[in-house]
Amino acid sequence: MKAELRKTFLFRRNSLSLERRQEAALGLAQRIDLLKKYFDRIASFHSMKYEINLTLINQSLAAENRLLLPRRTSDSHLQYYLVSNLTNQMEKCGQLWEPDPTRCSAATLTKNDCLLIPGLAFDQNNDRLGLGGGFFDRFLFRHPGLYAVGIGFFEQRSIEPLPRDPWDQSLSDVFYF
Repeated sequence: MKAELRKTFLFRRNSLSLERRQEAALGLAQRIDLLKKYFDRIASFHSMKYEINLTLINQSLAAENRLLLPRRTSDSHLQYYLVSNLTNQMEKCGQLWEPDPTRCSAATLTKNDCLLIPGLAFDQNNDRLGLGGGFFDRFLFRHPGLYAVGIGFFEQRSIEPLPRDPWDQSLSDVFYF
């Protein structure tokens, strides 16, 4: 069931126009400005081609020394790093850009940080359907109590509850743009 839903929502997300994507990125930037009033740092992610573009948001957060980005570890977990320069502190790891651990400091997230999480689909229960790697679910399981927000387009909202496995972790909230 999850495999079919992934195909459906991947197609839906990847079919959005450039104008629609730009509109969403602008809405997210405005929401991030609000979140910065309540949280010390924002744990973001490097958006992939068809996700909401976080480049300008991440550049702004890095310049303010408030950007945390994840790096996948050898044991399939995530380690976050404080990134202050997206040009000099990132390296290509497969299809993703991740923090270079030799150029930035490992960070531990606290309740004063906001965690942004991508997904293919989200539902009214704040559950998400990701790409299937489980990285964010494992991270949330190991770090309960963090304010974790799903980030997606309105078109990624599932009217029906998404299927859940025992290891799936719910989010604190979902922001649609």
